[in-house]
Amino acid sequence: MKAISVQNPWAHFISTGEKTIEVRSWNTEHRGDLLICSSSSPKIPGMISGHAVCIVSLDDVTPFRRKHLEAACMDEMPEPNSYAWHFSNLRLIKPFPVKGKLNFYNVEDEKIEFFVGENGELTDEEIDGIFTDYYLPLSYKFNEIGIYFKDKNDNTIVRWRVGQDPLEYYSAKTNKWQLTEEGSDYELSFYEGTVDCLEEISHSAAHKILDSYGCPKPYDE
Repeated sequence: MKAISVQNPWAHFISTGEKTIEVRSWNTEHRGDLLICSSSSPKIPGMISGHAVCIVSLDDVTPFRRKHLEAACMDEMPEPNSYAWHFSNLRLIKPFPVKGKLNFYNVEDEKIEFFVGENGELTDEEIDGIFTDYYLPLSYKFNEIGIYFKDKNDNTIVRWRVGQDPLEYYSAKTNKWQLTEEGSDYELSFYEGTVDCLEEISHSAAHKILDSYGCPKPYDE
């Protein structure tokens, strides 16, 4: 089957039916079934990466217009001369690993296993069960450390923990982990992007800084 990689969270929005238009910089004559795969680099840390997640029908391709924003789960217009790919007939499949490529690529049909409801069409309850049993386990484990940052000004270490809204931070001054307050610069930087104070760093880089601060180990618990 012809496949295409979509970055998460947008691949997830397609699999839930919220997103029925995909924006692309290129046109295609392909019409019909299309396997949607999550790309290897999700926009939101912890979401599924590198897996086939669902199948849709590509019905039409038109120039992207402002009226397409809501169905595309977008707030702003894309680059000029972009295209709206119109999807329908969503079908959930058992997720499986896929090594994505640019543009279209082919995936063996034998790997695709459809979910079928007890009475044919899936009920809302059955869909919820599918996401709980098959999709969520492919994401970061709840409460796991997903990503580290450092404060650009004083090297305070900030981290995001899966399933937790407040961020955690550790500075040389306090020598202990603390939770951010709602509306803090760290939260505005991480969640909204309206404050430029955090720089993403690797776990190993964060560990070196924490070690210099005398932070108790293990660091990722």
